[in-house]
Amino acid sequence: MTMYSEYGIDSVWLCTTVFVFLSTYYYMKNRNKRKCLPPGPTGLPLVGYIPFMGNHPPRKYVELAKKYGPVFSVNIGSETYVILNDYESIQEALVKNGHAFSGRPQFYVLRRLTNGYGIIFRDFDEHFKEQRKFTLMTLRGFGVGKRSMEDRITEEIEYFTDLIASYNGKSFNCQTVLSTSVSNVICSIAMGSRFSYDDEVFKEMVQMLNRGFGDKRDAIHLALLTYAPGLRHFPILSGAFKRMINDIENVLAVFRDIIEEHRKTFDIDNTRDYIDEYLKQMELRGEEKSSFKEEQLLQTMRDFFLAGTETTSSTLRWCFLCFAHYPKIQEKVSKEVKQVIGSGVPSMSHKEAMPYTCAFIHEITRHRTLVPLSVPHITTEDVEFRGYKIPKGTPVLPNLYAVNHDPNVFKNPDDFKPERFIDDTGKFVPSNQVVPFSVGPRYCLGEQLAKMELFLFLTNIIQRFEIVPDPEKHLPSFHESIIGMAEAALPYEASFRQR
Repeated sequence: MTMYSEYGIDSVWLCTTVFVFLSTYYYMKNRNKRKCLPPGPTGLPLVGYIPFMGNHPPRKYVELAKKYGPVFSVNIGSETYVILNDYESIQEALVKNGHAFSGRPQFYVLRRLTNGYGIIFRDFDEHFKEQRKFTLMTLRGFGVGKRSMEDRITEEIEYFTDLIASYNGKSFNCQTVLSTSVSNVICSIAMGSRFSYDDEVFKEMVQMLNRGFGDKRDAIHLALLTYAPGLRHFPILSGAFKRMINDIENVLAVFRDIIEEHRKTFDIDNTRDYIDEYLKQMELRGEEKSSFKEEQLLQTMRDFFLAGTETTSSTLRWCFLCFAHYPKIQEKVSKEVKQVIGSGVPSMSHKEAMPYTCAFIHEITRHRTLVPLSVPHITTEDVEFRGYKIPKGTPVLPNLYAVNHDPNVFKNPDDFKPERFIDDTGKFVPSNQVVPFSVGPRYCLGEQLAKMELFLFLTNIIQRFEIVPDPEKHLPSFHESIIGMAEAALPYEASFRQR
């Protein structure tokens, strides 16, 4: 007998009453919200449309757009989102009305992970603008887009290719070594040095930061907790939530030690890397009176590693999986590398003379949109948009997958065809409607770095190795993926045979 039955209250009746109350509250709350918003499906109480999204929400949104139009509303968890499903609506919102669409929803889970600091998930306030401007200027000063940055990447690639060669053609899963190598490029920028691939602290840090990309269960858990934070109270997801918090705390502890080591040798007149530049600003501006605080530095470093590592390494894993499935495509890239670069060291100066390789990379970023729903935005003010009055505080999702797979722009968009970006004269012609890094005031800070890394890693690998599937192990489809906040390739093994 329960406590409630002692007082004459039936537990089933109590649960039913609570459910009806919550359902009614949810319905009234969202009905009022949706009065001025574009039409769309509502879903169920508390979880919204999540149970109906299937295994690939961006594709589901494309289907819904056929019924409701390119801009519609949908309940996700307890919030009502506006979904942007074509290039025109995304440009109109994020570029032409960027001031009104550049906020970040302050989800409970993201607040717990970031404490309101960092750049990726920080709201669109003056502190964000100051930090973003400083970071862009500092990264440029340390060589992003310049020769010195290319040297850093090329140096790391040497370590990476030596490690691959040590497998002597045996198949292996390249996910960890790729993430570690790309992370070391970030280390060079942020910390002024690299880690050994055998460093246990470094390996653990990379694994913790990347759990939401390479593991299907963790990816789903992260997405569910982000969009429906109330689910963190359920037994399975509560454990996942605690693990996420623990991982971030452990990573930040490593960063604190690194910052402390920098302080011991810090010279305000001789800054060596991003950390030194940041410490310099903290000293000049005063930590109490400005946005330059140690917690901000810690969370920005987390942003560097989270966004700068897995985006590039996941895209490269898609490249290698594609080569394993389509040897003719691999051979075309290899042939171009031989003709243009030969046995020399690949550099960005070779890029213009390599149209097929450029088209291949462009098609990879279109076909396998890594962050298909971008990072959620939120309106910072009431805004008139497409005949609707979208109130301040409305979350917005740009469906980049829909843009990159628009059949009106890309014929047979589900087919992988690098040739679609090569004209009749053999010249590479990129499409403005391939938008893997988003657009507007919150476009990806690391876009230029990522493009440089993709070209240099890819050409170096293909120059030295042939990528072939292991005949004794299953090679997952190039068209299947792990869907969470990002779209990553399923785990696979392949052989890198020296040419």
